[in-house]
Formats: sequence, C-alpha cells, structure tokens
Amino acid sequence: MLGIWNLNKRSYFHMKYMGIRRIFLSIWLILIIHSIAYGQIPPFHEEEISHYFTQKCLMDHITYLASERLEGRHPGSKGSRLAADYIAGEFRKYGLAPAGNQGYFQDFTILTRSLGEGNYLILETGEEFKVKRDFIPFHFSAVGEVCAPIIYMGYGLSSEAYDHYHQKDVKGKIAIVLEGVPEGYSLDKETKGRLPIDKITKAQTRGAVGVIILGESKTQNIYSPYAIWPGHIPPALAKKWSSPRLKGRADPPEMRVSRAITITPKPEMEITIPCVYAKKAIFDGGISQGSILRLRVDINEKRIQARNVMGYIEGNGNLKRQVIIIGAHYDHLGRDKNGDICPGADDNASGVAALIQVAAAIFKIRHVLNRSILFIAFDGEEWGLLGSRYYTHNPVFPLKDTVAMLNLDTIGRNEPNQIYLIGSARNPDLKELIEKVNKRVGMELLDTLEFAFKHGSDHYPFFQKGIPSIDYCSSLHPDYHKTTDVPEKIIPEKVSQVAKLVFLTTLAITTTDVTFQRPREFDFPYPTSRAGYVSEKRYY
Repeated sequence: MLGIWNLNKRSYFHMKYMGIRRIFLSIWLILIIHSIAYGQIPPFHEEEISHYFTQKCLMDHITYLASERLEGRHPGSKGSRLAADYIAGEFRKYGLAPAGNQGYFQDFTILTRSLGEGNYLILETGEEFKVKRDFIPFHFSAVGEVCAPIIYMGYGLSSEAYDHYHQKDVKGKIAIVLEGVPEGYSLDKETKGRLPIDKITKAQTRGAVGVIILGESKTQNIYSPYAIWPGHIPPALAKKWSSPRLKGRADPPEMRVSRAITITPKPEMEITIPCVYAKKAIFDGGISQGSILRLRVDINEKRIQARNVMGYIEGNGNLKRQVIIIGAHYDHLGRDKNGDICPGADDNASGVAALIQVAAAIFKIRHVLNRSILFIAFDGEEWGLLGSRYYTHNPVFPLKDTVAMLNLDTIGRNEPNQIYLIGSARNPDLKELIEKVNKRVGMELLDTLEFAFKHGSDHYPFFQKGIPSIDYCSSLHPDYHKTTDVPEKIIPEKVSQVAKLVFLTTLAITTTDVTFQRPREFDFPYPTSRAGYVSEKRYY
C-alpha cells in the first residue's frame, strides 16, 4: 500500500491534473490518521502544507502583533482594534467563514469599577464612619443610597438548624448580619466560599434595602476578599503582588484587580441593593434595633469594548455538528506606568501566530474533515479570562457538541524543544493522543505545571463547562509582562514545532470519531521551590 510514496518528487509535482494531487493528499491524510491511532505516522509528502509553518511566516505575524503600531494590544485601544482586524483579515484570506455576531467578531464589554468619593455610613446620631477604615463596599454591590431602620439578623442563615429569619421582617430595612457561621455549623468548601454572597442575596430576596456584614478586623483598615479595589488591596494579596517574583511587571492595577475578582465566587442573581463589609466593633457600642442608618455606596464604572475574533471551518462528515475549538488570546497589557509599550511577543503574539497558521493549513485540506473547527482569538484574557468566559456563556455552537479545546499561550521561549501540556492530569486520554501525534514532531512534552491549570489561561472556562482542555505553554521567563518581551527573543523554530503539533492533534480529532472522557477534578499544591515562579503565571 505504501508503494505510491515511492514516486519521486519530480514526477509528483509535475502531475498534470489537480484531481490527482487531491487523491494523493487524501491518501496521505488517511495514512496519517490511521497511524495516529497507533502512535506511528508513516512518511508523507509535507510539501502540501509545510509552507504554512515556516519560521518567516510565523515571525511575520509575531513582529506585526508586537509592533509599536499596536501599542501593546490593550483591550479597547486602537492597537487592539488593529490586532483584531489583522487576525480577521488572515482568517478571511485563508478562507475561514466568519463565526461571530458581527462578522468575524464576538463583541463583549469589560466592566471596571473603582470606589467613588461619596461613600458614607452615618448613624441617626450624626456619628459618621470612614470608608476603607470602618467599612468597605463589596465589589459586587449596587450603587445607591438608603436611609432605613436597621434589623439585627444574627448570622443571616435560613436552614432547619438555624433560621435567623424566623418571625423577623427585613422588608424595607438594612439587615445587619454577622460574618461566618455559629460554632459547630458545618459547611463544605464551596458553600463557605459563597457564604457572604448567599447571605446578601437571601436578605435582598426578602426585601432588605441594604446589607451590612460585620466582621472582626485585626488591622487599622478593613479588608475582605470580596471587596478588592484599586488602591485598597487586602494585605495578603498586596504582599503577593509586591513579591520579588513579580517585581518589574507592568500589569496595571485595575487589570490585577479584575483578575483577582474573577476567581472569587459571583452572585447568581443581580445585586440591586447597597451592601458593605464593616468592622463589628463599630456596632458594639449598643446601636439599638430600629435605629436609622444612612448608607451610600458610590462606585465609578468604566466600560471597555472588547471583541473575540472567530473563524470557522465546517466538517464534511456525519459528525460535522461536533466542534473542536483552537484558541489563543491576542490582548496584552498596553503600556507600563512610564508609558512604554509592552509588546507581548511571547504573550501572546506567539500563540496567535500559530493559531492563524494552523487554521490556514487545515483549511487547505478541509475536504477530509469529519468534525468542524472553530478558531478563536480571545480578547480580555489578561483581565481574568474574560473573552473565553464570555464565549462559554454565549457559545456559537452548543457546548455539548464541543469535543475538546486546545489553547496556545506563550509558546515561543525557554527550552527550544520543550512544551508544557497544562491539563494533562485532568485529561489523560487527550494527553495520550497528543503524545502519539508528537512522535512525528519530536518535542519533549512536559506535564509538571498542573498547579497552574486553574484560571491559568483561556482553556480553564471550557474545563469548567466539562470540556476536555489542554494549554500548550512554554512557561514564564524574565521578560514576562515586561517591555522586554520582544520578537527578537522568540525562538521561531519552537513556535513552528508547536504549531505543527497542534495541527496534527487537531487532525487526529477532527478526522476521526475519537471521544474523550469528562475532565477529572484535581487540586495540585503550589511548589515552594523556585519552580513556584510559574505558579503565579496568570493568577494575579
């Protein structure tokens, strides 16, 4: 059967009819796909697609995306729009169909919030408490002012064991609720993490016009992980951000705050009332039930218009309704505090370059596809995976039909022949397939960054939806999130090799009926050694 490959290249490339070339290409692909299942890929004519993975081709993309003209690709900026238009233009040039709600674009909004000047908490006696010192609005609080009687609600629980709402009417009142739970009251980890939010939504549902949660404070100012604001960061988080490992990074404060907020629990319903966290001590002076309290929450909001870029290649087989997603984020930091551009060559112009060229190569041989492929260049990743989170909440194709997600993020630095597969432990069958196709590429595949999987990059929102997901990543380096992440430091051959690996993996999934198990749930502790440098890749 392999005798056809003995034709010399000269006679092959002088065949007169393109139909014969298509037959040869189809046979080649069938052999690849068949051999992928057994971990061995036979010799084949690479000339049909090899030019899509040349170092020059990939570096041309990286050089443009990291150029001064694009100003660091901060979401909503002129440079970001140029980057999005460039990626859409490449998708269009190579034949991909638009898959967004605006052509190739899926628009969404990044909402940033900061404390205004008009926050206050005043008793009917005229005593006024100070924002940041005595109380702090929750970052999900509604804006507004209320003047109403207070009602003490204990721990604000409503269960068979404890019902602090029994024979109490909070309608039209400001509920005063203690932090935590009574001694001996057991909670699982997830419920404990959502406890303040659940207390607030419970009070709001019952008609409260405001909520104050009282907590113990051992510091002069009051802090809460649910009240993170630019200029008012909980000490533990501030310490992490000022650690030597993060020294010199250009991440804007509002971007770091957005990331930190993203990984905290969210209200499942809209919060429509002012709600704050306050020192318990300020109410220990005997403020009586029914006392009138004036509470005002003032928050400044800024909306940034962002957009994902999406191109689509439809399959031809009986599984074409099923989709594999290939993703890479194109946004970056913009400028540092001195106004200097952060180019983001590795993070993540490298991943976007590979994304474009994988799309181009696959479109060339699209007639062999069984499943369909959606290519997404995500915006807002640096703000807390906002583009991928938006897509998973507003999918173009049903998530139940999404077979797998392969993500490319920072793939062009460090050891030339190594790439991390973050998510290997959670998706062992997907990892096994990648290992098989890698026998053709020959990279060293590493699986020791599993502790950086959660919230690490745009694969994670898909994992949260139960979709097998792997992040191809070459890990951090001294230029990460700095003005020195420039194209000259990229390893072109490495980007090319990773692109080929993703190309072959995508073929192995889209040309067969292979399926994967639902991802496993694991908790991996952060290492305490120098390797822990990687653990802060995306978290803050």
